[in-house]
Amino acid sequence: MPTPRTALAPFGASLPNRSRRPSISRLREAKRAAYLFIHMDDLSQLPAIAEPWFLALNASIDVAPVMTPEDLMKAAPAVEQAVKAYG
Repeated sequence: MPTPRTALAPFGASLPNRSRRPSISRLREAKRAAYLFIHMDDLSQLPAIAEPWFLALNASIDVAPVMTPEDLMKAAPAVEQAVKAYG
């Protein structure tokens, strides 16, 4: 049986150094939960980050994308088009 330290070792490697952000641990639906804030340049990076959690801990994840103000500025033309088409 692995110790907590050896069981969690893959997770440090799965998070790119430049993407480390504050994390929060708490209970969610009576289960231990961790909230990680990770910058990804592309959604294709998600499997490399998430897979160690699945394999080592049989974990489940919820992903909620967040946009920066710069992202919103880039998206403005698409938002305007959507408002014109569907608003």
